[in-house]
Amino acid sequence: MSISVTVDGVAREVQELTISQAQNNRDRATFRFMVPNGVPTPTIDDELIVTETRNSVPYRIFGGTIKNPVVSGLAGTPTEAYECNVSALDFNELGDRQIVPKMTIAKDTTLKAAAGMLLPYLPGVTLTMSPNGPALPELVYELMTVTAILDDLCQNTGWLRNINYEKELDFWQPGTWSAPWNITDHDGNTVGDVTVSQSRTDYANQVLVRFSEHARAAYQYMGCDIGENFHNEEEVTLGGVTYQFLSSGPFDNNEILIGATGNVSLQHLAIAIAYGGENFGSIMSTSITPHSECTAWDMGRPAPMICVKAKTAGASGNSIGCTTTATDVFWYGEGTVPHDHLYEGADEGLSNMVIVNDLTAQGQYGIYSRIVDAPTIFNAVDATALGEQALSVYSVVENEVTYQTYREGLYPGMTQSIQVTDRSINASCLLTAINYNIRPGDDQRRTVTAIAGTKYDGSKWRDMYKTWSGGTGSSAQTVAWIGGGGGTSTVAVGVYPFGGSRALYITPNPKAWTPIAEWVPVKATMRFSARVRLWLWARGAGIVVSGRLTSSSDGVTYGTVVGTVTDVTGPTPTERTLDFTAEADTYYRLEGYPGVDGEGVGCVGYAESL
Repeated sequence: MSISVTVDGVAREVQELTISQAQNNRDRATFRFMVPNGVPTPTIDDELIVTETRNSVPYRIFGGTIKNPVVSGLAGTPTEAYECNVSALDFNELGDRQIVPKMTIAKDTTLKAAAGMLLPYLPGVTLTMSPNGPALPELVYELMTVTAILDDLCQNTGWLRNINYEKELDFWQPGTWSAPWNITDHDGNTVGDVTVSQSRTDYANQVLVRFSEHARAAYQYMGCDIGENFHNEEEVTLGGVTYQFLSSGPFDNNEILIGATGNVSLQHLAIAIAYGGENFGSIMSTSITPHSECTAWDMGRPAPMICVKAKTAGASGNSIGCTTTATDVFWYGEGTVPHDHLYEGADEGLSNMVIVNDLTAQGQYGIYSRIVDAPTIFNAVDATALGEQALSVYSVVENEVTYQTYREGLYPGMTQSIQVTDRSINASCLLTAINYNIRPGDDQRRTVTAIAGTKYDGSKWRDMYKTWSGGTGSSAQTVAWIGGGGGTSTVAVGVYPFGGSRALYITPNPKAWTPIAEWVPVKATMRFSARVRLWLWARGAGIVVSGRLTSSSDGVTYGTVVGTVTDVTGPTPTERTLDFTAEADTYYRLEGYPGVDGEGVGCVGYAESL
């Protein structure tokens, strides 16, 4: 076996060479050699190539660029020769040099095709990937390094990648790149002992998941007994706006017509609050504008009753006052308790908890607990699922295998079978690090590190749950709300709730397109493909109801119809879908329409990115 080294194509005599290789990290070489006086010394970005020849077969064991050349006289004294010490990083460092201004990878693009899109930013690098790899979701990258994009592609596919010592870019699935040789009992492939160490880094056998309570919008009901109604000139005040009820028109300012029943009068009030009177001149003043702080809707119950809710969720809505001079119509909260303001508004906070594998309750000993904060989870079912995922990571006892060998051909990312009975190891292992120090005349002994199993997430593999729970993590599938720009990637995976209710209906009278009960606007901060998935039903049998998606540029006026779903007849919730393209800086909401005046429309829905 022999080792040869060239620096920018010039052969150099090896005095000392150390190579450190680690999966998903930069391979590094440090090299010391002599430079005769008058010979040019290495400079930054010169290529360092190390070749090993064994049995007359040469192959590269390092290829990269110099980053830190240091030249000095021997023993600090000027002589006819100089000592040069350099450190170099492998060719993966090329991905750090260029910023990709913007790149969009269309949905269903293969991993191989996406990797090919990056080659213009990697001069001299070729793509040697053989399989096409998995299909990708829509990905948008802005102002990111090539390295960051390559890492993101790995995170979204679970594949590993590398720019090898020949400047070849490749992706492969963990467990599919086999080592050229394996290890069995006393087969001579190792030097000395095989060491197996167990560790329980961040170990836990019980997980506490602290999840969020939704920010709640303040609300209150207004209603009366069946047969009761407003009387002429009685008033309702909501957050500084006073509405006056009159038995007949014409109407001015915030005046509203008293209906034939309390139900009808309250529906008039809900329309005035939610939509204003511009299109309802027969039942109220056309000068009434939608309330700036609140919305309202009919509860769809036999007794006259509407719900008034703050448009903005949070405790601030509790300060919105609500009073009335009516003698037979009242403001009231849950349990018919009256309030002079909206109530029950609450800010979002980590205030709930579930325990996964509750060993404490079982009276067991040897308990190791960990807390997982999940600020983007709002229910116990999802929190429990997250806790189970975290527990599966925390409870693993790692088996790390270390051995030394003279044999060549190993690289991080390969899978190797290691069977050593005396060390109780019989597993398919993933090679994670290979290090060796080369000196003239010495045996070139490598130190190899591997982990049992074929999944590798790097030194922070336990951070997976952080991304799932809204924190920061180094390795995870990205499941995100709409976002983008700012040097990040946006992965079109996830859901975007439009709100709705299983118990509440909209009952516009006269019939009109109306936002669904407890609607939530969704704002897109970038362009992406999406699908609306909604469940639509009528309050009564035989009633036809319609649903649609509308958009707005300001979040107030929803004037553009994006698309309409197929009608539904009757009270059975029926699924409907609608594909659309969400445009940047645009708001969207769901609306319903009854086929008959005053009939109820029920709807819940969300969008999922494609």
